[in-house]
Amino acid sequence: MSNAAREKLRSLIAAASNQVMIIPVEKDNDEHTVAEVMAYGKGEPEISFQEEMLKTGLAYYQKSGVDCPNHLAFEEAQKIALASKVGVWSQSNQNLP
Repeated sequence: MSNAAREKLRSLIAAASNQVMIIPVEKDNDEHTVAEVMAYGKGEPEISFQEEMLKTGLAYYQKSGVDCPNHLAFEEAQKIALASKVGVWSQSNQNLP
């Protein structure tokens, strides 16, 4: 994990007063629990950590065979980062999954 990604996660947690919700989705093929991480910001609607990380290019979305209920939002968030050429998408030769 990059320092920028770590700092973004810290800022999301701080904005949520250190209160996060972990919502298990299902287990993947390796028996790891795949979950969504959400929080309520101060005076803001619900925040999806995954969506925020994807929009800023500090993570990338790849289909894993897990049926994620928010996959469309995650795909759109990644498209925003890709179009903005931020984070992992800042270099023109990036060819991530």
